[in-house]
Amino acid sequence: MDIRLPEIPDEADPTFSYRPIIVWAMNDVLDTSELERQLNAFKASGYGGVMVMPWGGLPYDFMCDEWLEFVRFILVTAQAVGLDIWLWDDWLFSSGPAGGKATENPAHRAKELQVTLNFIVEAGEPIHAVIPPRTLSARCFSVDKFGFPDGGYAEALPVSAGDTIQRVAEARTRIMTVGWAYRSGMQHTTRSHAEFLDPELDEVQCDIKTCEDAEVWSVDMMNPDAIAQYVELIHERYWQAVPEFFGNTLKGFFYDEPMVPTDRPWTQDFAARFRELKGYDLCDHLIAVMAERHPPVDPATADYRDVWTSLVAETFYRTIQTWCHAHGVMAAGHQIGDNSLHEILSTGGHFFKNMRFADVPGVDSAGGWGGRIEPGLFLDFPRLPGSSASVHGHPRAMSESFAVYGHGTDLNHMRYVCEHQLMRGVNTFFCKLSNYNREKSYYFHPPELSDHNPIIQRFGTCFGDRIETVARLISEGTPAGPLLAVYVPSANYYACDDTIGDRLTALAEALTYSQVEFVYLIDPDILNLSRPSCDGLAGSSVAGPLISRTGSSYSHMVIPAGAVIPSDVRAALDAFEPGVVCDLATATVADVVAAYRGHGGRLVESTSINVPVSMRSRTAEEGVQHCMLLNESCAAQRVILRVASRVTVCDVDLDPGLVHPALERGEDGTLTIELAPSESRVLRATAVDKPVAPSNDNRGVAEVVTLAQWSVTTPDGEEHPLQNKLADWCTLGFGGFTGVMRYRCEFVWESGATRAVLALGDVCYAATVLLDGRRIGDCVFAPFKVTLADLSKGMHVLEVDVLNTPANAIYGDDETLAERRAEKVFKGTYAFLYEPQDISKLRSGLFGPVTLSTA
Repeated sequence: MDIRLPEIPDEADPTFSYRPIIVWAMNDVLDTSELERQLNAFKASGYGGVMVMPWGGLPYDFMCDEWLEFVRFILVTAQAVGLDIWLWDDWLFSSGPAGGKATENPAHRAKELQVTLNFIVEAGEPIHAVIPPRTLSARCFSVDKFGFPDGGYAEALPVSAGDTIQRVAEARTRIMTVGWAYRSGMQHTTRSHAEFLDPELDEVQCDIKTCEDAEVWSVDMMNPDAIAQYVELIHERYWQAVPEFFGNTLKGFFYDEPMVPTDRPWTQDFAARFRELKGYDLCDHLIAVMAERHPPVDPATADYRDVWTSLVAETFYRTIQTWCHAHGVMAAGHQIGDNSLHEILSTGGHFFKNMRFADVPGVDSAGGWGGRIEPGLFLDFPRLPGSSASVHGHPRAMSESFAVYGHGTDLNHMRYVCEHQLMRGVNTFFCKLSNYNREKSYYFHPPELSDHNPIIQRFGTCFGDRIETVARLISEGTPAGPLLAVYVPSANYYACDDTIGDRLTALAEALTYSQVEFVYLIDPDILNLSRPSCDGLAGSSVAGPLISRTGSSYSHMVIPAGAVIPSDVRAALDAFEPGVVCDLATATVADVVAAYRGHGGRLVESTSINVPVSMRSRTAEEGVQHCMLLNESCAAQRVILRVASRVTVCDVDLDPGLVHPALERGEDGTLTIELAPSESRVLRATAVDKPVAPSNDNRGVAEVVTLAQWSVTTPDGEEHPLQNKLADWCTLGFGGFTGVMRYRCEFVWESGATRAVLALGDVCYAATVLLDGRRIGDCVFAPFKVTLADLSKGMHVLEVDVLNTPANAIYGDDETLAERRAEKVFKGTYAFLYEPQDISKLRSGLFGPVTLSTA
């Protein structure tokens, strides 16, 4: 049975900007005038907040007075500028060791179970063994020819270190002892993350895949004393230095990838705490716990995994959150191992248990390691923190996004990454990163997301505005109708069932691409559900929804096939009305989708099946509903929406300068929504007094003009006619150029229409449009369209300034790249992850087709 964790205190005030938060990597000697300049630049670049992070190259001692004075200056300046501040909660990552100070005490270091003796003697042979130090369990037992227990002789042995076992084996016998040892994972600090800067170290010595701080041990996340010291060394030190900013400018602390560096962790009082929770002595079963993890596992192994994940959540995450609440700030961040449904239980612990104690539960979307979000790739891990926030009544869920996405990161991709996560309930984005000294660490951990990057310098406010607008529209208010609840069976994870992640992922994809809105629930969430007294909705047999303790409502509970369900959870499910629980052992996904769509409440609802478009709807206070659709594929997609008869629907203008035509419904009352690859649209649905008539389709045929006669001015000042073919910059001899090139086209407008939509088609990677010398607007996001107003008949000049990414300046010219490799600028960096991505982003320019349309 899943252990029930205690309730948490009231959270701090969760109000802060929806604008992206820049992660600020402090990597050099700090100067107050430069700190002030950069903070103002962050504000001007569209960011709403800054997370202050010690980084490789920071020369100050751990949490020293000088460092704290700079933090104070940052807070004072941010308050004046209007930026929120968050603090990274260690001297790098993983969080917990407090830069190694907390783990100087060996008792505070992580520990793991290990087999210390394991050998077989034959019948009649002498046994001579000395019990090793730190032994917890010792056993001898008869075995068969394969070395497995044969059900015969078994005996417990003394466990005091130094005890000697001497006897003659009566049968073929295995002798095993299990004890514990100190264990650490890789710990990165400001020292180890600066080794790439040392010219004396070669590539092997500072290889980022193996380079870490040998002096720092991982913390014992189940040891209350260890975590109390960690909080005292970090959080309390900040509190003593800048208490007046807590709860206003300083919003909270951010933990990064706290980890248990083994899948068989231990702590010194684990046996006693296990007995308290489970009622028996785990030491009698440690031999089974150490066996290979192939289902079916020994029940004690499942109990052990339940207990250690509960202790991690209770000891580490709850301690931090409790301290934060007592000091008026929020606990935010993400664990290690959060990039798939296979990682619900990982060396980070149990995701949902941990995030139970987060005010802003989160994940990490980083380049490499399975967390990079791309169109055409189904990933549902952002729904994990989105579900946790929904279930526990938190208005915000977060993602640390873009780490090691590379120099070629463009704003349309960044927009897609954020909106992909917004569709799953994440609405706060920590964008990684900006280096304080941009040149010093430029090649280490890109992208550089400050105004040092021309993409951010020129279009950063477009990104900030877009994310703030969309996040507010589809986060505030309430869900437009009851959600679907998908059961995540912890017991399968405790029992080492590696297939449950596959089944949940397949289910998630089928539901998402049938435009079903759902969350994940675990055992305690189900036990907290209530069913209000309801005879069904008026005129139907549909019963009222399931209600969580925080007021979230769910129309149905979906049980994945093969779920192992504890008896108390099964009893709760059996108590729900017939039809509420959809068990995929007997039902189909199509049955689930049909039941969900029949529940009502949404003014706009999809009728499509198996279309790679996700959907999320919210009801605003005035009753207006916003419905967001995101094409998650690399091809154009079409979704058919059913709209209530007394409802009008229009597009929300997400891109300033683009005016959408009115949406017209068909005779059957449906809307057909077309979406370009990776495009998103937000629809506003409003109830009206009279039925809305279907379209008579009297708008006529749209006039479409293709603009084909283009020229481009290259950086050397030469204007090149493109002769009906828009070419890649590399074919013009400028593959290594990062910057702006201007495209020019003269055209004659013969239509009587005074307004037209300009579609640029394929753009790599952002553009500004000018008509007759007048700036019209920016085209930064798919589908790269802008409206041209006040068009008169006659000759016009269209100019398009196209900007590519910094990847070209690094990888676009072979000779320059060879020089950089000779200079070893990639030594000790994350280039092994970002280089393939950057090389794939070298195509630069305007590629079209460019069209003008009157509709």
